[in-house]
Amino acid sequence: MDYFLLLSKKDRGCPEVQSAILYDKFYVSKNAEKIDIGNYSWYKNLYPNDIPFQEKLFFIAKDKLWDFDIRRDSIRFSIVSEEFLALLKRFSAPIRSCVRVTVCSKIGKPISIRNYYAVAFTPVEIKDVADESSCYEIWEPRTVIRIDKLVIRNSFSEHFTMIAHAPCCPSICSEEFYKAAIEMGTKGIEFTPVKQFRWEEEFIPI
Repeated sequence: MDYFLLLSKKDRGCPEVQSAILYDKFYVSKNAEKIDIGNYSWYKNLYPNDIPFQEKLFFIAKDKLWDFDIRRDSIRFSIVSEEFLALLKRFSAPIRSCVRVTVCSKIGKPISIRNYYAVAFTPVEIKDVADESSCYEIWEPRTVIRIDKLVIRNSFSEHFTMIAHAPCCPSICSEEFYKAAIEMGTKGIEFTPVKQFRWEEEFIPI
């Protein structure tokens, strides 16, 4: 089965890198700047075992419009549209926790007609994904510091996953997932075959 790397694609309403911060409630700009977001569990914990989100969260963004299907907020969690979340669930993606969020501008104005969710995935280690013919370097105990070649092993059967402790923690999907995503008309995503990707180039994963 062929696999694809999910990369950020810039388009109208699809910033290459999103600029929002996830807060516990809405704050006006001058107050938001005083908040130490590092104290929030969804930013503080790298790969927490517990549920990192609370209810009624707010993404306060600098962007004027959101119309993308998925963006990486950090290696901790992603911002996912309701439609793409349904696709992820359809293919049994390893979702650890998920909560609907309010998306607005710095003055509290809605910037999207779509519904969005903060989603944390359970990632996999590269050794559980890579075939023996892959070439990568690990800095002990498990941090991947470089990938030269990634070949997905035949026994790997997940349709969507994120690779932990790797450069940018890339997300990959199966060909079946890719075809379903194209059919639904996803926005802001570029799908690149893993076997053709040049890992030495800079990239923005989602």
